[in-house]
Amino acid sequence: MDITAATRAPLKGIKSTTEDLMDQAAELRERLSETANDALKQSKRALGRLQDSTEDVLSDTRQNIRKNPFEAVVIAAGVGAGVGLIIGYLLGSRRR
Repeated sequence: MDITAATRAPLKGIKSTTEDLMDQAAELRERLSETANDALKQSKRALGRLQDSTEDVLSDTRQNIRKNPFEAVVIAAGVGAGVGLIIGYLLGSRRR
């Protein structure tokens, strides 16, 4: 029996398995790349929608401030006072 022939058969099997694994890895890499690109596109679309919504809210807020400036000042002062009280309480409770 030829030793060379006996070792070639298992080596061919290993080579075939390695090639199959390489092909599967390439397919997986391609699918992952496509998935990442799809996720990036969806994120960009979502960011665009968020920016549009933010611009709409800012525009509405500006219009409301122009229509009711006194009310806007009172609300801003109330929010500022509330935030100040919360911060003061939190800082005071840390010192105790």
